[in-house]
Amino acid sequence: MTVLGVDVSAWQHQGGATIPWTQWYGGGFRVAYVQATQGTGVQNPYFAQDAQDARAAGFLVGAYHMCYPSLNPDPANEFAYFTAYIAGTTLDLPPMLDDEQIGSLTFAELRTWVLDWLALAGPQALHYCDQTYLSNLDALGGIPYHQWTGRPGAAALAAGDFATQYGSGPIGGSGPNADQDYFDPSILAQEETNVFDPIIVNTGSGVWLIDSDGSMYGVTPPAGSPVLGMAGADANTLSGKRAAALAKLTPVASTGVPAHTHPFTLPASSAGTTGEPVAG
Repeated sequence: MTVLGVDVSAWQHQGGATIPWTQWYGGGFRVAYVQATQGTGVQNPYFAQDAQDARAAGFLVGAYHMCYPSLNPDPANEFAYFTAYIAGTTLDLPPMLDDEQIGSLTFAELRTWVLDWLALAGPQALHYCDQTYLSNLDALGGIPYHQWTGRPGAAALAAGDFATQYGSGPIGGSGPNADQDYFDPSILAQEETNVFDPIIVNTGSGVWLIDSDGSMYGVTPPAGSPVLGMAGADANTLSGKRAAALAKLTPVASTGVPAHTHPFTLPASSAGTTGEPVAG
């Protein structure tokens, strides 16, 4: 069995177009990935509404981020930008990294960048690229993740892929063109409850992003950035790793920056920006 899915972005809303989620679900599609951000300066203003509408139609929904490694050498900055923007949006599936912009980097440099981003996102994260990128990235061995590969014209889920993007076009003869994908059926059991809850914790004396392996990253959020205040008593609602990470915040109030953290600045947001250098 193969599960059908779609991936969409602001591009599907050109000219005021709407996405017929109910019609697509009726056509047998069950998974939807919605682009949230690009780099550290572009946000999809349709993200939250598309995620909500897709879930209402019956889809399992995940968010994805298009990376620009040559412009942002530290993947933690892009990871923080992405997670800050999707905070507060209900999602079902692990995040996906859309890897199409090598820029001035070598493939060896890109590979290091991508592996660092995926390590932050956790072992269930997905990585999208085309076949040329994948061959030059040496299949990204070294950490657990799920590979999603662009293979135009593919008739089935390709061997070694967790997801295969096989084409783009209208679904059911109407609505905007959309990328269409085959997913491994285990995607239906990949719901990310307590696996990748994008959490930014405001301790009162510092703001910290908690990643999926329990590491903490110091964040300086821009004005208007969604920051979730969380008390220690809320730890019982998190996974064991998250609870352990939250417990590590205890000394922050008295000592400032805990040991073994990675401070960085979350770039100012550009809410409302709809630029889409690569149609997705």
